[in-house]
Amino acid sequence: VWATTFLAVDFCYYWFHRSAHEIQFMWAGHGIHHQSEYYNLSTALRQSWWISMSGWIFYLPLALCIHPILYATLDGANTVYQFWVHTCLVRRLPEPLEYILMTPSHHRVHHDRRVHKNFGGFLIIWDRMFGSFQDEYDTVRPLNGRLQKSDAKLPQEEV
Repeated sequence: VWATTFLAVDFCYYWFHRSAHEIQFMWAGHGIHHQSEYYNLSTALRQSWWISMSGWIFYLPLALCIHPILYATLDGANTVYQFWVHTCLVRRLPEPLEYILMTPSHHRVHHDRRVHKNFGGFLIIWDRMFGSFQDEYDTVRPLNGRLQKSDAKLPQEEV
């Protein structure tokens, strides 16, 4: 039950997070998180109240089949996990972990303003499955802690 719930919560988080980048009214709340000039642990804390107004809809199906305490525990663990991936101090983890888990390397790609990839929570497997994965060293120069202003705009920034 725990393993299935873990996967279900992480799957819902992936779609919630991806949608927060692709749907304009959700980006209005989530964009705050991506506007920091610096990429560090404090970036993880930049959250808007607005995103909580729309995020619940993605988790609603879980309410039909998962005990609320189990859901709250795993959703809280996902939130805590998100804190440590907002760092430039950890470069790469061993390859098996990089293949399965969302790591600081994967999340740096997510915060790079030139790309629109790597939306996973605990796991990067959803990005690999749904075509939204990009490795930090494939085509993007790694971030060193300071985000550069870019002339290239993400679709949600053009509005």
